[in-house]
Amino acid sequence: MNVCRYSSVLLICLLTVAMASPSWAQDDYIRLQVVELPGHFLHVESGEPEFGIAEPGWLSARWELRRVGAEKEIYALRNLWTGRYLSMKGPKMTTVAEPKIDPRTGEGADLWTIQRDRNDLSIVTLWHSGTKNRLPLPTHGKTLRLEGKVPEIVVPEFPKIDQEDYIRIQLTAEPVRYLHVEKDQPEFGAVKPGWISARWELKPASRDGNLVAIQSLWTGKYLTLADGKLTTIAEVRADPRTGQGPDFWRVERSANDPTIVSLINSGTGRPLPLPIKSDLRLEPPVAKVVTVKIDYYRLRSATTPAAAVHNENGPPAAGKVLPGWFSAQWEMADRDAGDGRYVTFKNRWTEKYLLVKNGTLTLDDAAVDPRTGQGPHLWRVIGQTSNPSNLILQHTGSGLFLQLGKPAGDGWDLNLTKNAGKSAWTFEPVK
Repeated sequence: MNVCRYSSVLLICLLTVAMASPSWAQDDYIRLQVVELPGHFLHVESGEPEFGIAEPGWLSARWELRRVGAEKEIYALRNLWTGRYLSMKGPKMTTVAEPKIDPRTGEGADLWTIQRDRNDLSIVTLWHSGTKNRLPLPTHGKTLRLEGKVPEIVVPEFPKIDQEDYIRIQLTAEPVRYLHVEKDQPEFGAVKPGWISARWELKPASRDGNLVAIQSLWTGKYLTLADGKLTTIAEVRADPRTGQGPDFWRVERSANDPTIVSLINSGTGRPLPLPIKSDLRLEPPVAKVVTVKIDYYRLRSATTPAAAVHNENGPPAAGKVLPGWFSAQWEMADRDAGDGRYVTFKNRWTEKYLLVKNGTLTLDDAAVDPRTGQGPHLWRVIGQTSNPSNLILQHTGSGLFLQLGKPAGDGWDLNLTKNAGKSAWTFEPVK
């Protein structure tokens, strides 16, 4: 299962839920073999790319060539197991979540040019676009063989960009000057029509749509203030319970012209600093932004409905919860293991998973093998014979059952037992 590791609750990214073990057409992928070292392939079995012995079924040794060059053989190399892309940092191989590609030119620092041997087209040399170095081979290795047919994968729009969904921020006093990050840091200046660095997405963070996070289409970073100066950050800071944070902007519109705005920083209460005395215009008008809805549930005791599982004070607990507590809301991902229903529970507040370690109920990252879709931290869901809507939860790794205990303090004990007992749970949708 591939799980997005995200993000602010306000800026929800799409969670990909695998209902079963993923099915790959492995013929669409290649392996990179060292000719002088039989059985040695490039893989990421231990996390980082390396050449070594690879078993025939290892998905970590299979790569997809995503072509981004129309004339030359220029590719992004995506690993089938991790979904990450091969790159280099200095003389060493590494991987990145997304390759850096200029959508205006199709060039980037994480791409590879394939140079083929004229006498044997399967013998190749891979040149890294960012460092200009060739793919390093292990000691005693001199020749690289590309095993498998290179697929006809052409992605000329990679990454795909719908520029109509984005706006530009213009100085009305000098209309040729727009806010851009062409040199990484935000500044106002003259821009060319195709500059992606001058385009921004306004992501709503309030129901009225006037509190927004401002994300650069070029870098993916968010506009904020630091020591009174404009800068950008990788992720906005926000309290998931209140939706408040220092990196949002309040859009205050002119009554005479709604495209004329003031942008007020939520952290400092100060307007966006301008190099000259001027108004700001959003060009074109802000497009409608569609966010992805994720369903959350409260895990309540079937026999004591007031008791819900939460982590308001850190560790998992059971007690009375308020409607707005993200700590009591869980995102469930179903898995079909062939012999029943299995799920994972991801907490909305901490983005950690409910699991059992060393016999103790805790929250942590889920250990699920992306090659099989299975792991020791799934929960088996068993319907009670007398009332199928009441559910028994059994942790697969330990075999223990989640059970509500006796009243304790302002809540209830939350126990793990070897027997299912009488404890059952219900999944209450969060509205």
